[in-house]
Amino acid sequence: MANISPFASGLSLIYGAFASLTLSILYDRREAIIDQIESETSLIAVVTQNIITIFEDDDDRLVEAGQCIADQIRILVMESRGRELMTIIYSDPYIRILNLLSEKQKEQLKETGTSESLIDWTRDLMKDMFQLRGKRLGAESLSLPPIHF
Repeated sequence: MANISPFASGLSLIYGAFASLTLSILYDRREAIIDQIESETSLIAVVTQNIITIFEDDDDRLVEAGQCIADQIRILVMESRGRELMTIIYSDPYIRILNLLSEKQKEQLKETGTSESLIDWTRDLMKDMFQLRGKRLGAESLSLPPIHF
């Protein structure tokens, strides 16, 4: 009995360190994902306001752009990573918004010879949103290997 006790206490220390490390890794991953989502959603709010201003005289494009924003929010709130990747492949809401902005910009260039700087700024924000989404999806894909458990 005396030999089992030191072995059991050593094993429990190793197991405790292993469990603590596992929880720490998972908590850090969770925090990184939350930070990325917060950044992405704050940019979505700014882009939404810009879209409302840009398309204030074009109801059809405004509704379509609003639907793109709603689709992305639904994806963030309800969908899995795999489903989001499939949506990106087939009908990316961010690409659809960029297409609408391009159409509007071409239309303005034909009419006035210049385009709004708000469109250019919104396009730059969209680039930032692409990068944030990529970082978030990357953080979501990082996990502990099944053998760890």
